[in-house]
Amino acid sequence: MGSHDDHRFSPLITLTTDFGLRDSYVAEVKGVLLEQAPGCQLVDISHAIERHDVLEGSFVLSCAALRFPARAVHLAVVDPGVGTDRRALVARCDGRLFVAPDNGLLTAVFDRSERIELWTIDAEQLDLPPAHPTFHGRDLFAPVAARLAVGLEPAAVGPPASDPCRAVPPAVRSIDGSLEATVLHVDHFGNVIIGLRPEHLDGALPTTLETGPDRWNLQPALTYGGADPRFVLVLWGSAGYLEIAMARDSAAQRLGLAAGDRVRVGRGAGAGGNC
Repeated sequence: MGSHDDHRFSPLITLTTDFGLRDSYVAEVKGVLLEQAPGCQLVDISHAIERHDVLEGSFVLSCAALRFPARAVHLAVVDPGVGTDRRALVARCDGRLFVAPDNGLLTAVFDRSERIELWTIDAEQLDLPPAHPTFHGRDLFAPVAARLAVGLEPAAVGPPASDPCRAVPPAVRSIDGSLEATVLHVDHFGNVIIGLRPEHLDGALPTTLETGPDRWNLQPALTYGGADPRFVLVLWGSAGYLEIAMARDSAAQRLGLAAGDRVRVGRGAGAGGNC
């Protein structure tokens, strides 16, 4: 039997949303999961995704989900198109199950998976009550995630699907010897994660950063500890992307950056100070 039929373990469901924690939305979703998958373990990946930011949600989900046991079901809801005709999907990616809107939220997971299977959720086939048009997270996605967690086969949720929507970040562009790329995420510490991987830069860390009219020299680093707090650091972060940071300070605040911003990096004048 597959890992989802192994009853030695309690059901495990992760949650990734842009719901925040001020309102009742997360608790309502968890209530449905606990009612329909009694004894399940619920793990919050994040509820602080920037509102409607599918690209950031995709990045955060992919960083965490692939660290979990294969038996986990990953429920992800960043859904600006809720209530429209966008599809609701179940995806099995290298054996891992995901429940999400078909709006690009699973893009980063797809990019890191070798085998992808998709099904469109059919609420009538599952005999689900009508979902409120503004809260599919609670009324559609959560019941499906709960059923999958307790053993429902993904093929039972509805017909096979293909051609999922992908959230494609603005392209990395080469401009006058520098690379222009997008900020994917700013973490809790103010570290700025940019959509550049080692292959974009031949493994070499850049030494300059341009943020609009401002230009900064970067201090290459392996980690944050022991760095001079006056300098803006550049390193390869734990997710495998280029990261701009400051020791014991917020690089995002210092540089005025947020998810979605475009920046340029290059290998200009010597690193170390700030311009």
